[in-house]
Amino acid sequence: PVDEILYNSHKNIMKLLFLDTETTGLSPTNSQIIELAAVLVTLNPATFDVKIEDKFESLVALRTQMDDRITRITGITNEDLQIALPIHKVQEKWFTFLSQTTEPMTIIGHSLSFDLAFLKSESWFMPENHKVCDTLEISKILLPEVNAINLEFLVEKLGLKPRAEQLKAMNIVDETLLKAHRALYDSLTCLNLFNHLLASLKNLRLDQLVYTKISEFFLPLDLVFFSDSKTNKPIEVSNKEASKIVQIHLGGSIVEQTLFEKINNQNTDFCPKLINLIRLNLPKDLIQILLQIYVIEFKKERQNELNFKIHGKSPEEFLFADQVYKSLSDGKEVINKPEYTGVLSQFENVISQVKYVSEHSYRLTDFINLLELYLSASNSADKESPHSKQIQEITACYDFLMLNLQPFWQKSEYYYIPNQLKPEEEVLRKKITELYHLLSRLETKSFEVTNPILSQLSSAIVQSYTSFFDDTGSLQIAPSNRLLFRQQGTQVSISTFVRQFNLNTIFSNTLDSYKSLVLETYLKKDDFTALLKITGLASVVSDSEDRIRIEYKGRDDLTILFPEAANTKLTDFLEERNDVTKKENKYSLLLCGQNSSLKEIERSFTQEYNPDEYLVLGESGSLTKVVSKMIKNQKGMVAVKNGDFYYISRYLSQIQISEIWIINQPYFSLHKYWQTLALNSTDKDEYTSSIKWLYLKSQAAYISEKTGLNVHFLKSYRA
Repeated sequence: PVDEILYNSHKNIMKLLFLDTETTGLSPTNSQIIELAAVLVTLNPATFDVKIEDKFESLVALRTQMDDRITRITGITNEDLQIALPIHKVQEKWFTFLSQTTEPMTIIGHSLSFDLAFLKSESWFMPENHKVCDTLEISKILLPEVNAINLEFLVEKLGLKPRAEQLKAMNIVDETLLKAHRALYDSLTCLNLFNHLLASLKNLRLDQLVYTKISEFFLPLDLVFFSDSKTNKPIEVSNKEASKIVQIHLGGSIVEQTLFEKINNQNTDFCPKLINLIRLNLPKDLIQILLQIYVIEFKKERQNELNFKIHGKSPEEFLFADQVYKSLSDGKEVINKPEYTGVLSQFENVISQVKYVSEHSYRLTDFINLLELYLSASNSADKESPHSKQIQEITACYDFLMLNLQPFWQKSEYYYIPNQLKPEEEVLRKKITELYHLLSRLETKSFEVTNPILSQLSSAIVQSYTSFFDDTGSLQIAPSNRLLFRQQGTQVSISTFVRQFNLNTIFSNTLDSYKSLVLETYLKKDDFTALLKITGLASVVSDSEDRIRIEYKGRDDLTILFPEAANTKLTDFLEERNDVTKKENKYSLLLCGQNSSLKEIERSFTQEYNPDEYLVLGESGSLTKVVSKMIKNQKGMVAVKNGDFYYISRYLSQIQISEIWIINQPYFSLHKYWQTLALNSTDKDEYTSSIKWLYLKSQAAYISEKTGLNVHFLKSYRA
């Protein structure tokens, strides 16, 4: 095997243009470019030597309004833009800069489609017949061990800051240009990231087919990679007896592993199977997911101490990745439940999750996404899907149904009551009926295929389909009584209600389905006893104590502080937190129980503090970006939603926290089942208060056990 890149003598030195823009917003329709920069380099494809030839950098005069947060992010002020050149003058300079190069050029950037959309919208000159390469897409494939792949995080994580010789080559002396989110700085760091990715490709020694696919879809350069070929001979897996302990839901169903857990499990060598999948004719976005999984499994064989992740945005991408892992593992659900011990993890979640066992729910969006994934994969296989018309009709009907539902959402829920429809709701009756007929005519038997990807997707479609229909072919989601449409992010589910629902009956049925049950809790013994009493489960647990074991996972030496807080002024509270972070040189983590709390804290942060003193979900980006910045910076105030702690907990080994606060009572809808029990209790208000406090204690106990810190609670404050 050849362990270096071979270079054919007829190939020329390549011209690469690394560019970046800064803009006043996210959309070209209502925003503008305020800075453009580019670095022109030559690349020797034999040695990977990069030589900087020239640079371009210019601010662009402001033509629209600019939000203050743009200044906080970039450092570019309104005053800077008042003296900047108008756009037509900068475009003339840009044309002159690019016209000096007549050779074919490859344009490279990080999240390049964003920059190109603005450049096209504003009619900036671009070289003819240029190719494009996005380092974001390649980073998704080659860097599964990092938490985030935004450029700012990768610069710190991989040490990609501009080097002295680079600055000298471009005669850069203005240090104000050398900061994150300035166009020239980001162009240079993108160049360094590109070099890092090329070196990784050379050193990883992946299967040759992987190099071919990366070059075909994501790296349009005349580079030829060689590596050791891995055998495609199937790995023989010994059929070990499955574990007799399974995680279950309160209703008795098996808890499926999350995608994160599937990725980071120690699996059989999946790489040969993945090569067979990568060889299939699939669209670019699905090939990218397969390549990500291949690199994860390849690296796990050599770096199994790391945590890996799929870098994706859309639910369809994660759903496809999940289906790929199911295909690789050939995993099957436990069938003989009576032989197993069922583990109810965090049993106290019964408080917030009782509504999910009091309803029969169908994840309609997942079903539609599976259909669309199947259609996309099958149409890419150089043949028309035999039922593509059916799938397109169903997805179109779903889209129209969602569009017609928009006016009726109330806090992300809509009750459809057939005998009480208002005139403006009658259109929904037509769409739901149409969906029923389309689904009932879907020929699931025709999904049987030999292609491994299509086979797995078709199997998932059939399983999802059977949850909509009963054995007689009747649609289970269309009873004579009401339906509940629930929207959670991009996921829409349809639910029917369990008639005469009783939690004791659900729990007893679950117990009857398994040899025994383990109830895991983070609450202390007294609180857990109170939980059983207030939920009405004390007697059934007591009567079955020979088959039920309670495991207390919380630590007795930790204290949860629930002071009856005075009506504290928010600005004073945050000032105290800021003092703590400076003194301890660690994070003060503020978990907001309600969206209003998060918004008020964000407003106070942006008005009173410097950007390097805080991180807040929204202003500082997505949760992934916030966590990435926490790992990088290591001190300050951090405000996120209370439920976001579960994601943050994956990275506690990399983050230093001095204190944790829960701000306001964590929001959850008090289910009508608890409301009924409250009405039947001796004191309705006391019952309601008790169940809310137990819910808060359960979350605080989990957080406390995971971090080893006491948890403080701020019950109320003044803005």
